[in-house]
Order: sequence, then structure tokens, then C-alpha cells
Amino acid sequence: CSIMWPIYGLLEIDNVKVTNYDYNTSKNITDSSMKILFLSDLHMGTTLDLDKFTKYVIEMNNTKPDLILLVGDIFDESTTKEEMVEVSKLIGQMNSTYGIFYVFGNHDQLNYRADPEFTKEDIRNNLEKNNIVVLEDEKILVNDSFYIIGRQDNAFSDKKRVTIENLTKDIDKSKLIILLDHQPLDTQNASKYGVDLQFSGHTHGGQIWPIRPFSELVGMYDVIYGNQTIGDYEIITTSGIGAWGFPVRTGSFSEYVITTVNHNSNL
Repeated sequence: CSIMWPIYGLLEIDNVKVTNYDYNTSKNITDSSMKILFLSDLHMGTTLDLDKFTKYVIEMNNTKPDLILLVGDIFDESTTKEEMVEVSKLIGQMNSTYGIFYVFGNHDQLNYRADPEFTKEDIRNNLEKNNIVVLEDEKILVNDSFYIIGRQDNAFSDKKRVTIENLTKDIDKSKLIILLDHQPLDTQNASKYGVDLQFSGHTHGGQIWPIRPFSELVGMYDVIYGNQTIGDYEIITTSGIGAWGFPVRTGSFSEYVITTVNHNSNL
């Protein structure tokens, strides 16, 4: 068991699955349905190299998403500057109807290493150069159809992050509101102030057993993995496509997520 368990974890890290969700809304969207590709926690350089990630990019691009969301920790302290630049290019080359949107995770801010090869601003500049929209306590109306709000990460922020109440107070609540927040926190306020659909990562679904049951026991996060609803609001937390620290998974699997938003006027 001592030998086979870590071997299983090493194999499982490369067994990337596609997880599908459906979200139904009475709010009008541009089409009768919208396909959202959602990924987080690559931690590029820990378990993924450029060859592996190129393969996943081709696979994800073949799903023909309408919207692509990157919810933090795409990079971390193990990522080289070359990897950061090339990953930004690869993601920027993906096709979507409404664009690609990104929020920082705690590791993207590079505070766990004294001498990182690049800075947070380097990440922003490279992403924006590749037509990826970076949101940090900002909101954007897409195609006059739906809002995307991107929150500043809860950790290592250089300023206090804006509350959900303030981020949503000038928003037309008749339109679909999508929230990107790296850590699955503050869900009660998200539901209270009109968010429809939230995407989060960070937890890795409890990458190494028994992290997930322990985290659930102590209430470390609002949703460790999967989806949860509060009224009309739904949060989806992914286990991520990569891993942090150790290239093993014994408590969850690697994934990227496809969420199909369906308009249903009868709701």
C-alpha cells in the first residue's frame, strides 16, 4: 500500500477529465445556450510542461467554447518566465465567441518565493498582450448580454478587496451576472447581492487525502469541490487541471470544466 498509493497518485495527476454542468436561467442571454470553458490551478511547471499543456489546449479548443474563464493559479513559483510567456500565447490562441477572462490566484502573485523570475505585472502584461482580459475587483458587460465580475484574490492583496455589494451595486440585475473568485468564499454575500453563477478553484478538491474531509470538517472553504446552490445562485468549484507542491493526486482528480448556460423562460 505504501508503494502503490503514491504511484496511483502520480498516474492520476495526468488523468485529466472533463466535468460537465448545466445551469438554467430565466435571464436572457445572447443565444438559447452558452458554453463556458472554465479552468484553474495549472500551477505551470509543477505537473504540467509546455508539451502536455499544448495537448490540453488543443483538446479544450475542440470543445468550441463561447466563453473561456481562467480562475487563478495558472502560474506559480515553479513557473519559468519562458513558460509564463508561452502559456499566455497558447491560451490567447484559443477560440471563443465572447473572449477569455482571468483573475489572479494567490500563487499568481508570487509571494511564496523570494526571487521569482517574473512579476505579477509581467503576468498581466503578457495576458493582455494576448487578448486575455484581466479583472481585479472589476466588472465588464459582455456583448450587452451578461456581466463578468473578477475579484481580487483574498490572499496577499496589496489593498483591501472591494465587497460584493459594491461590485454589484451599479449592475443591471436583469442580466446574467457571472463572478470569478479564485477562492470559494463569501458565497452568502454573492447570493444576497445578485450573482447568478460563480466559478472558483484553489482547493484542488482536496488534492491529497485526507485534506478534503478535514477541510470540510473545519469549514475552511464554502465549497471544497463541485457545485452548490443558494436560491437562484450557483457556485462551481473545480479541482483544477494541475497540482501544487507535489505532482500527485490521491484525494481528487484533475479536470477542466464545461458549463452550459441554458435560457429557460419558464423558470
